[in-house]
Amino acid sequence: MEAESGRVLYEKNKDQQMRIASITKIMTAIIAIESGKLDETVKVSGNAAYTEGSSLYLKPGENIKLEDLVFGLMLRSGNDSAVAIAEHVGGSLDGFVF
Repeated sequence: MEAESGRVLYEKNKDQQMRIASITKIMTAIIAIESGKLDETVKVSGNAAYTEGSSLYLKPGENIKLEDLVFGLMLRSGNDSAVAIAEHVGGSLDGFVF
C-alpha cells in the first residue's frame, strides 16, 4: 500500500526565494552552546561592533560573556552578536564558517 502525499491547502509566494538569516543565527547559537565556552568572556572586535543590520549596539573592546551574546543573538537577533560569537568560538569569522 502506497502512502498518500499531502494536499496543499494554502500557499503564499511559494516560489519566492528567502534569505536564511534566522536559521543561520539559530545554528550559530547551537554551536556556541555546544562549544562549552558559555562562561568565557568575549572581547568584541571592531568587525563585530560595526556589523550592519539588527544590533545589540556592542562597542569595540567591550567584554561580555558568551552566554549573554547568545541571549542577545536569539532575543534581539543581533548581527553584531553573531559575529562576536563566531570570532570567539571559531577564532575568526572564516574559522567559524569552515
